[in-house]
Amino acid sequence: MFNKEASSEVRKFLGDFIIGNNPIFDFLNPALSNTIKEYQNQKKMNNDSKSLLDSLLFVGKNQWGISQEQILENMDKIAYHESKNDPSAVSPWGDMGMFQYGKGKKQSANIALNRLEHIIGPEGALKGHKSPSWFDDFIASNYDMSTLDPEQQKVLFMADKLRMGDAMKGVDTPDELKDFWFEHHWSGTPGILKGESKKQDITTIIKRLNSFSQSMQDYK
Repeated sequence: MFNKEASSEVRKFLGDFIIGNNPIFDFLNPALSNTIKEYQNQKKMNNDSKSLLDSLLFVGKNQWGISQEQILENMDKIAYHESKNDPSAVSPWGDMGMFQYGKGKKQSANIALNRLEHIIGPEGALKGHKSPSWFDDFIASNYDMSTLDPEQQKVLFMADKLRMGDAMKGVDTPDELKDFWFEHHWSGTPGILKGESKKQDITTIIKRLNSFSQSMQDYK
C-alpha cells in the first residue's frame, strides 16, 4: 500500500490510470487519493491550455502568414528578453511572468484576458471554445501572470497579439521581431521607428532597442 510519501513518479503513474472517483481507493488511502485527484485536475488544466494554444497558433498562422513554429520562436525570443523565460518573474516595477505583463485591473494582463474572452466568444475566431478552467483563479489573483504556467501565459500572449490585427504579419527576421517587440509589446510610440513620430525620447528608444538586440545575441 502506498502512503502519502509515495514518489512523484508513482503518483503520476497512478494519476494516468485511475480515472474518476474510486471509493475503494479513497477508503484504502485517502491521502494518496487526494493527491491523485489534484494531479488529474492539474492535468485537465494543462490540457485546456494546450488545446487552446494550438487553436490560437492555427489562427495566428493564417492571420499573420508565418508558420506556427515561427510564432513560437518569436514568443520564445520575446520571453527570453523580458524575463529569461522565467514564468514566475516579477520585475521591480510590478510586471509579471515570462512576457512581463502588468498586474491589476485595466492593466495589460487584464486586457489580454479580455481579448481572449472576445476570441472565444460568440463573435470571435474561436467561438464555441470553452473557457479555460484557470480563468477564475487568474482573475482572483488580480491578473497576476506569474501565477500561470508557461502554456497559459502563451495563450494570453497569443490572444493579446491576435486582437492587434496584423501586428505580427510576416515577422520572421530579427529586425522585424525587434520592431514588433518595440511597437506592439513594449509599446513604444507607433511609427517612431520610421520617423513618423517624435513623441518619445530618442535616448530611451535607442537604449531599449539595443537591449533587445543584446538579448537576441545572448539567445543564440
